Amino acid sequence: MICDPWDPSAEYQMNHKRRGLAVIFNNEWFDWRLCLPERKGSNVDKNNLIQRLTELNFEVKHYDDLKTEELLNKITEAAERDHADADCFVCVILSHGEKDHFFSKDAKILMQDVVAPFKGDRCKSLVGKPKIFIVQACRGEQHDVPVTPMDVVDDAGGSDTNEVVVDAGVFYTLPAGADFLMCYSVAEGYYSHRETLHGSWYIQDLCEALKQHGTSLELTELLTLVNRKVSMRSVVGCAKPSYIGKKQVPCFASMLTKKLMDPSEEYKMNHKRRGVALIFNQKRFKEPLAERRGSDADRENLKESHEDDDCFVCVFLSHGEKDSIYAKDDMISIQDIMSFFKGDACRSLVGKPKIFIIQACRGEKFDNPVTAMCDDDDVLGGNAEQTVEEKAVLNTLPAGADFLMCYSVAEGYFSFRHIEHGSWYIQDLCEVLKQYGTSLEFTELLTLVNRKVSMRSTSNVNAKKQVPCFASMLTKKLYFRAKNE
Repeated sequence: MICDPWDPSAEYQMNHKRRGLAVIFNNEWFDWRLCLPERKGSNVDKNNLIQRLTELNFEVKHYDDLKTEELLNKITEAAERDHADADCFVCVILSHGEKDHFFSKDAKILMQDVVAPFKGDRCKSLVGKPKIFIVQACRGEQHDVPVTPMDVVDDAGGSDTNEVVVDAGVFYTLPAGADFLMCYSVAEGYYSHRETLHGSWYIQDLCEALKQHGTSLELTELLTLVNRKVSMRSVVGCAKPSYIGKKQVPCFASMLTKKLMDPSEEYKMNHKRRGVALIFNQKRFKEPLAERRGSDADRENLKESHEDDDCFVCVFLSHGEKDSIYAKDDMISIQDIMSFFKGDACRSLVGKPKIFIIQACRGEKFDNPVTAMCDDDDVLGGNAEQTVEEKAVLNTLPAGADFLMCYSVAEGYFSFRHIEHGSWYIQDLCEVLKQYGTSLEFTELLTLVNRKVSMRSTSNVNAKKQVPCFASMLTKKLYFRAKNE
């Protein structure tokens, strides 16, 4: 079967002999020198996940309180297994954490050190297959505060009783950090490519996808389509021979709590104005940064294609690093920019989508081309009229493609856990898997989990909130339909 790279209905092949391996690392107790408390309730999370993943036909392995060396050895073992007859791979981390680290029993581990062994240049049998990492851990030291959408006040019906106000306030508050969608031209750590005449790969393909499907596809589906289209590109004409053949895969990180189209659960899009789209086009910089030739083409493409957007949009076209972009004279943190639009700072955008599109490098690594172990065109795409040489270039994927990172909380924030029932995120994830695990597309399912968690609040007077986040480098739709026995 030939797969059209612009086909929005393309799905991952989930009809292999096995569903795949799911490993769970459950860290409840820690070395006293780390000064970390016991994670009461973590075993509830572990047992809940074992049940749900087993129901989805995974081979589940679980480990408790491993030290760093032991944990990384288990990761290496899992990556070195033959996954050729498996649909996908899942890794779950239940632990304390910080921004981009989590804790083993005795030390901090960089999340990228766990992910790297499964990239396509090291784990060939998972090339072109989903690699899902679920992380239940704090990612910073901030609490997310409750905010109320302004539309809720309009819908209150004029009641002045304390009881109604309190009930509405409890039910309708959202985390200040909810409803953000961060669209990155490349996954963290990698270079982003730009053509000097036509503009960057990502903006070209994003604008083409908006042109073809902007009014018909749900936005995260559209972004998955863009991921696939960009991932099929390779560097061909370049002054530096070492760049030839290099790849790129975009990434979008979603804190959305609803779909951007389905009428049954969509964002309210019938306000008087469509909204504002800001484009910051950084073309020239102080030395030693080079001029971004091709940036004007990106700007013109974006002006034309954003006519169909129905929310607040902010676009940055610039040089960048891991979590920052360059203005003309200095670096700016992406988090600093986002903070102006969070619910506690911008009340009029509470409960509404806030979309940030960032065309910039996010590190200093190139993504190398890898080839799937099978020859099926449906895995990688292609068309019947291509020459052998053309297919050889097209039918490779970036080594970092097809990852899905599922975080219990957005970067920078605390994650909550009940000592008897387990963490909010794992409770709601398992409940949604129980109800919809074999029927919903997986990123739709995660958006539903985002919404359920965002409705929770701590029970104290100064109630705190939480919103999960998933970062997708997937290139197709992902379903866990029941396997035929």
